[in-house]
Amino acid sequence: MQDLGAYISSILSKNEVERDDRYNRKLFLRMRRGHYIINPKLSVRVEGEWRKIYDLLSLDMVAYKHLQHYFFDGLRFNRRADEQLQQFRDKVRVLADG
Repeated sequence: MQDLGAYISSILSKNEVERDDRYNRKLFLRMRRGHYIINPKLSVRVEGEWRKIYDLLSLDMVAYKHLQHYFFDGLRFNRRADEQLQQFRDKVRVLADG
């Protein structure tokens, strides 16, 4: 299992925004050592139109690995997770714009 983690980490680091490599696709932004997000400036072509990746993906689904949501009848009871998710949304918005 550790080999899989090392492999995934190598793929992420080889494709991070700041890396200077001819084969780098700049897919991931490293937030800190071992913590990556999808590059907020990444755009994909959808039906002939370029769209920002986070306009297409639900940040609730892509959110930081430490976020956990607990639902009961559609209501959220984990306020801290909601606050962290909002901070993540704000951070992605700033990174995508700047």
